[in-house]
Amino acid sequence: MKHPNWPPRDWRKLLAMFLLSGGGMALTVVAWRNTTLVAERSPDDPWPLAYSLYGVLFLLGIVLISLGWVIGKTSISGGVAGATFSLNGGEDAALAATQAVADSAQQTADVIKDQAQ
Repeated sequence: MKHPNWPPRDWRKLLAMFLLSGGGMALTVVAWRNTTLVAERSPDDPWPLAYSLYGVLFLLGIVLISLGWVIGKTSISGGVAGATFSLNGGEDAALAATQAVADSAQQTADVIKDQAQ
């Protein structure tokens, strides 16, 4: 079987999609089992069930937001109490980091070469 010639970024996106989809399915099963077990054991007190399901819904929300980041735009910005934040990623950031590492490695190689002479 011949694998497609995809760039590494596309392979990472494919892997992330599979892992996030699996996480979403697993959390759905956890919510279902949690609901049935708690409902059977505490018919008069619904709060343990409510709090556990709120936690599962929160985790499912994180999974869905992460899946959206993998599929779509990889940046988010906002503000809290006057302070702003911005989370950006993607090709430009990875290219800049790679270039910085390559430049540092070249400088180190030049220093070693000069010391050897």
